Amino acid sequence: MITNIVLHILAMLITIYWASLTIGRFLTGFIASGIKTDKIITSGLIVGLVGMILFSFDNFILNAIALITFGLGISGLFPCMMSVGSKRFKEDVFDTLCGFQVGFASIGVCTLPSLIGVIINKTNLEFLPPIIIFITIIMLYIDHILKKKENVQP
Repeated sequence: MITNIVLHILAMLITIYWASLTIGRFLTGFIASGIKTDKIITSGLIVGLVGMILFSFDNFILNAIALITFGLGISGLFPCMMSVGSKRFKEDVFDTLCGFQVGFASIGVCTLPSLIGVIINKTNLEFLPPIIIFITIIMLYIDHILKKKENVQP
C-alpha cells in the first residue's frame, strides 16, 4: 500500500472505491436472478479478499485496481445476506434473525470504521489491509459453516 501519496490522489482512490461499490450493487441486482445467492456471497467475499491482498502492494495502479476489485466484490454482500437468511433458517426464527442482522449491521457500520481508525491512528496505515483480510477470512469461514449446516438440514 502506498503511504506517501498526495491528498487529492487519495481522494480519487476513495471515489474509485465508492463508484465500484455503487456499480457493483447494480450489477449484483442484474445477475441475482441468474445466479444462486450463495454463490454471489462466496464469490463476492473471494473477489473482495483478492482486492484487499492487491491493496497490500506498494503500487498506485495496483492499489486503484485493488479498490475497484474490493468494491465490486463486497458490493452485493449485504443485500444477498439479507435475502439468503430466509432460505438458511426456519421461518419462525428468520423474523427475529432478520432484525438482529440489521441491528448488528448497523452496530458494525458505526463501530468498526472507528475502531479500525483508532488502531491505524495508533499504528500505521499499512495495518488496514491485514485487518480487512482477517475480517474477510472470518466471513468466508462463517459462510462455509452456514452452507455446511444448510446441506445437513432435512
